[in-house]
Amino acid sequence: MESWLKTGRLTSGKRISDSSLNSEPPAVCIENISENVPGSSGLLNTQDPSAGLNIQHTITKRVATQEKTSSKKRRYDESYLSFGFVPVGMTENSDGQCVICNKIISNSSLVPAKLKRHLDTNHPELKDKSVSFFERHKEVRRTGAAAIQKFVKTDNENATEASFLLSYKIAPAGKPHTIAEDLIKPCMTEIVTCVLGEEAAKKVSAVQCSNNVISDRIHKISDHIQDELISRLKTSEMFAMQLDESTDVVGLSILLVFVRYPFGGSIEEDLFLCTPLETNTTGEEIFKVID
Repeated sequence: MESWLKTGRLTSGKRISDSSLNSEPPAVCIENISENVPGSSGLLNTQDPSAGLNIQHTITKRVATQEKTSSKKRRYDESYLSFGFVPVGMTENSDGQCVICNKIISNSSLVPAKLKRHLDTNHPELKDKSVSFFERHKEVRRTGAAAIQKFVKTDNENATEASFLLSYKIAPAGKPHTIAEDLIKPCMTEIVTCVLGEEAAKKVSAVQCSNNVISDRIHKISDHIQDELISRLKTSEMFAMQLDESTDVVGLSILLVFVRYPFGGSIEEDLFLCTPLETNTTGEEIFKVID
């Protein structure tokens, strides 16, 4: 572009003869290029070196804008399955994924020529396969994902529930939390293996019952029981409280508070509070603790 501007060979789409170059005109009219350039009057001074660069930059920017505008999103077509590609991602303007190697091709490259090139290059032994072959791979891929989803939603939930039930039994028994992993789980696995087989034993082995897990489960169960009791007391019309004082092994006074309330057509009784009395056991101190 700069060489054309300096020599003056481009003027209104016409070629200047070599003999006219010696006349060195002061300005060259470049209407076809500069007529749409902002701030341009249609005349370009050849003695200004920055003028050609400005027009070149404007033209390059305009071409890039047109290319960007011309790019469009493509829709997946069912014929792409003959090349081994299925839609993945968004429902509209989705990408393509190979059912053989699971490679994902972007939406802009979702054209038959590129899909065929991928099949011929990466899977040349499958280029003569029928559509039914790729349909079977698509079905296996779909059922495999469904099986994983079913396992996550069913087996994992059952294993978590079993872990909570085991923790709920260990807490009132007063046994150490390590008993679940050291004794209970191995015994359960051997019993289930003998009675139900190896498949059922694998599901039992998925139950988490380590020391930290059991401790965390017990704390969550305790918080849930407390929230449930408070919720019942708030919704009941009336309730009664009974206080009692006890002493632990080191002689510290312990205040026990029991509560009775109607629930489900019967009278329920639960332990509402168990806390030490650090000062004395007078009525005023007990009231402060309960309040």
